[in-house]
Amino acid sequence: MATEHPASRKPNRAGIRRREEILASAERLVREHGHPRVSLQMIADEVGISQPAIHHHFPSRDELFVELLRYRDAHAVELVEPDAIAALLSAASNSAKSRHLAALFTHYASSASDEQHPAHDYFFERQRLMVHYFTLSAQARAAHARLPQDFDARRAATLLLTLSDGLLTRWLIDADVDMRTELEHAVHALGLDASGAADAAEASDAQTS
Repeated sequence: MATEHPASRKPNRAGIRRREEILASAERLVREHGHPRVSLQMIADEVGISQPAIHHHFPSRDELFVELLRYRDAHAVELVEPDAIAALLSAASNSAKSRHLAALFTHYASSASDEQHPAHDYFFERQRLMVHYFTLSAQARAAHARLPQDFDARRAATLLLTLSDGLLTRWLIDADVDMRTELEHAVHALGLDASGAADAAEASDAQTS
């Protein structure tokens, strides 16, 4: 008889609440200590459960941390959907508040090239969604700026995302790197800093401050 994998079971309401408690506790601990120093036992102690209870919801530490990245994305969608470029600039301004979480992201991004790693599917799908949202944002800004009809919004979106990922790595190595300024220069060079979009960026900053 086949054994059902814990992660494959459909969680009930109590299970969903417990998963969210685990993820919220993991986020707090990562913010404070950095993910290399956060063990499953620390998370279990924070939640008030046993370490085997963690494994009931997350089979491994890697899967828990990848799910934490997905959990954070779910809470950021409402900022990304209206204007992804504005949300990116806002996130660059506020990155110092979550340096350890940024390090968690880049750590698992570097592991995602392995198709067998728990991070692969997450980053593959995230990349697809981000290109979609940033393309929509670039299209709207290009229309507002009256850019030529042959403006390639998808290519602009890909360039901004690639630059953002590279700047994040540079910033983790050298905290003096000004990610927002560098990204603003890129947005300007692409002709996507129309006034209407700038207003949207200010609104996004207000929501995340």
